[in-house]
Amino acid sequence: MKIKESAPHLLSVAAALILWQIAAAAICSPLILPEPTAVFRCLITMCGEPAFWRDEAYTFVRVAKAFSITAAAGTALGIASGLSRPVRKFLEFPVSLLRSTPVVSLILIIVFMAESSSVPVAVAALMSVPVMFSAISSGFTESEEDRKMMQMARVFRLTRWQRMKFIWIPKLRPFASAGLVASFGMSWKVVVAGEVLSLPKHAVGTRLSSAQVHLESQEVMAISLLIIAISFAMEKILKWSLSEKK
Repeated sequence: MKIKESAPHLLSVAAALILWQIAAAAICSPLILPEPTAVFRCLITMCGEPAFWRDEAYTFVRVAKAFSITAAAGTALGIASGLSRPVRKFLEFPVSLLRSTPVVSLILIIVFMAESSSVPVAVAALMSVPVMFSAISSGFTESEEDRKMMQMARVFRLTRWQRMKFIWIPKLRPFASAGLVASFGMSWKVVVAGEVLSLPKHAVGTRLSSAQVHLESQEVMAISLLIIAISFAMEKILKWSLSEKK
């Protein structure tokens, strides 16, 4: 059964590799589009370098910091917004402003204010908090079923803590899970983008920028593929850890 479910995904990957090979052969310029075999050889070489994994570890720590800030701040602001209409109105403008701000613009602004190693964390947190905030606050939208549950809570004289435990937490759990997964993916992308522009000493984004400057197309694509693979794997692990059917 699992093989049948995985078959479409494997076929999709195979089709992408075939199209990549055809395009590389047609362009016939490794500088513009290197062949898959050349990129994978470069990837294997990089994976054997301790310095690369050191840079990857620094990037992962930045992602973890940004994600932790996002989870805490986004959840707190989302709950406050859901429980208070004035708070929700107050937060509408800053949240909309952050959503509308291009990532590159925010990175370039914060570069003037913080150390290069802190820029990716700050930008990733600022860009991801609205995602978590929206997920949590949308969980407070009352349906007819919610109103009936609250009426029952009043009838049975449940305390505020009991209402939170038996009504609101179960209701908010799927919204929180969706927000965490989305903000984690956002954190990865923004942290790497921040590293590319702020150039901290140890970072995958700094390696990516250096490879681009030196016209190392194979290395650019190899690093990009590895970032995508690690991000995909970590997101799957996060989804599994948040799943109720583990």
